[in-house]
Amino acid sequence: MKSEKAKGIVCGILSAICYGMNPLGALNLYQEGMSTTSVLFYRFGFAVIILACIMIAKRISFKVNKKQVLVLASLGVLFAISSLSLFMSFLYMPAGVASTLLFTHPIMVALIMAVFFKERITPAVVFSIALAFGGVCLLYYSGEGVVLNTMGVILVLLSAFSYALYMIVVNKSSINLPTFKVIFYALIFCWICVSLFSFSDESFAIQPLTNFNQLFYVLLLSVVTTVMSLCLMNVAV
Repeated sequence: MKSEKAKGIVCGILSAICYGMNPLGALNLYQEGMSTTSVLFYRFGFAVIILACIMIAKRISFKVNKKQVLVLASLGVLFAISSLSLFMSFLYMPAGVASTLLFTHPIMVALIMAVFFKERITPAVVFSIALAFGGVCLLYYSGEGVVLNTMGVILVLLSAFSYALYMIVVNKSSINLPTFKVIFYALIFCWICVSLFSFSDESFAIQPLTNFNQLFYVLLLSVVTTVMSLCLMNVAV
């Protein structure tokens, strides 16, 4: 049990490191003139292709039943909401601050598990939550009296909440599928959500990739912050 817990902790840390690289790809693509939905459209599109290749190489079946599809669809919707709100928050506040605020999601996971699933909260967890909450307050109000953009904070907290729900669904669902299959179908539904969202406004229309830099940063987001991060997180939980 100790070795399994240690494995979970290591995978969780590595997942956080991978996911924390989102601004590196997003900000460079924004500088290239790409919209939020375009960035996410290619990020998830390439990730789905990569995962499909891995599943074929490992001879993992693509078959799922109706009950599993419902769970996978919910995961896709939650991750789409989390990704869209996080990447939009980069337009309202420094990406480093937004990414730091995003990691309030463990607090949300602990509180939701305690309230709805009666999971015991240890004194160490309570202390950690208090420290994290204090850190958020210090980030919100700077020493010079400058307050962070409210819309940006709301978007990041929505992203954190959606990601927390994603982890809880992964943890509590009993679909018993290989990690690669779970991520593959979750990202397909996520990609569909982003594609549909791109039709909500002209400013969100999908733009073509026009140079190597754009392709490089899209692949960075697809491989590191999507495939690697989600696979490691699924193993951790």
